[in-house]
Amino acid sequence: DKLLIVIKLHRFSLLNSPPPSHAKETLEMLMNHFPESAGHIIVYRPPRVFSGLWAFSAKLIDAKMRSKVHFISGSVADGSANDALMRRLAGDGWK
Repeated sequence: DKLLIVIKLHRFSLLNSPPPSHAKETLEMLMNHFPESAGHIIVYRPPRVFSGLWAFSAKLIDAKMRSKVHFISGSVADGSANDALMRRLAGDGWK
């Protein structure tokens, strides 16, 4: 069995974010202790500021783990590309 990890960032901001050390520890835990357990990691509706954080963090993650990360931003209306991706990753009842 594989884990589906959903990280909801809809209201994320630098003011309410955990310290970078927490994010680093979480990534290290996933990569070092559960790399084969993670099926997909969905980053749901990240704010624009997150793209800069991801650009930095992605360099610290191995290619196999990076390939499991999927970003969902924009419309998730029925029939949209994001809806199709979510259905593929999480199943038809994802909403």
